[in-house]
Amino acid sequence: MELSLQRYEGGDAYIIPIILRPSDWKHPPLDRFHALPHRAKPVSTWTIRDEAYDDISQGLRRVVNSLRKSKGGNRVTLRDEHSMSVIKPLPKKTLPNGKNRSLNKALQKRREDHTVGEKLQEIARLIDNNFSFGEVGKRTKGFSFVLLFVFTILNIIVLPTLVYQWTNSTICVLSLIFFGLLFLIGITNKSGTAAYFAAVAFFVIWSVIGFIRVIGYYHFSLPLYWLVIIIFLLSLLQLELFRPRNRRRRFLRII
Repeated sequence: MELSLQRYEGGDAYIIPIILRPSDWKHPPLDRFHALPHRAKPVSTWTIRDEAYDDISQGLRRVVNSLRKSKGGNRVTLRDEHSMSVIKPLPKKTLPNGKNRSLNKALQKRREDHTVGEKLQEIARLIDNNFSFGEVGKRTKGFSFVLLFVFTILNIIVLPTLVYQWTNSTICVLSLIFFGLLFLIGITNKSGTAAYFAAVAFFVIWSVIGFIRVIGYYHFSLPLYWLVIIIFLLSLLQLELFRPRNRRRRFLRII
């Protein structure tokens, strides 16, 4: 590393840190360089590591192209990459700050030239990595099946019905679609983040509906704090349903 820094200071090299695993690198002398992959996210923490390596290769190509362009050279093509000669040494003089900024911008530029089809493929890949209908099958066994049945009725039937009594049929249909998609996110997710998001969203929805409809409209003689406690306990059970089966401890075991 000391030799690389000396070559960099002499204008004979450009340094790009590649972060493979979480490490304490954000301090002198490496903190002044823009690292790869994107946002310096360590390769070992990517869900699909091939995407991290692809991001690194594209970042390197952008820098090399920027350097070659500044020297009047041609862009690097896939056919050129078999030879190390495409990366020629920089002139032996310190790079000006403007050049460093331009190379950092080249690193920060991220797939802006992708087509709509490629972006849709990335979205589809992201959905496939985080959601699966196979997760529903894992929630149809034992206590999870009971929770799935109960919350399907509460979220897909009872909630839209309360909304319909409160508003009109159009808003009821829209709410049914929204509640259905939110519930689908909860029961098909593979990550804990989506599970917590869906559970918190339903907690807020049920709290609002409970305050307005259950107490305000039906005039139930139920203390407000008891309503909050009941909704909170139901939300914990719903979170138990939504959490990925391979990452969770059953709520009943905790009790």
